[in-house]
Amino acid sequence: MNKGANPVQYRHSHVVVWHGNFTGANGANGTSPGGEVVSATRSNEGLYDLVLRTAFPATDKEGKSNILMADVWVLGTAGDRGFVSAYDPDAKTMSVRLYTLSDVLDDCDAKVIRIRVEVRNSTSRKGK
Repeated sequence: MNKGANPVQYRHSHVVVWHGNFTGANGANGTSPGGEVVSATRSNEGLYDLVLRTAFPATDKEGKSNILMADVWVLGTAGDRGFVSAYDPDAKTMSVRLYTLSDVLDDCDAKVIRIRVEVRNSTSRKGK
């Protein structure tokens, strides 16, 4: 298992929790990618396209989503926040939008952005 992913025991199914981070940069690509984040390319004000280390199947055999949760935190200032706006686990990509407290898109210059995603580990699910 990759250093950026940690197994967690859940009641109903096997779940993989992975985390990653990068630092926002005003008008530029994000810097210091870590964990599951390989790179953070700025595509517009407050919007970063991420390349991830690990691919996960988007759906199980029945077509149900394996993505249980995706969270984004902006560290350093109360009120700044982020959201996952697109996630393609098969392609190992994700887009995040970052906002100020007043709902303005912002690059979050010099702030660390942390991402946490929980996905069902469909390869370990037995008969479900």
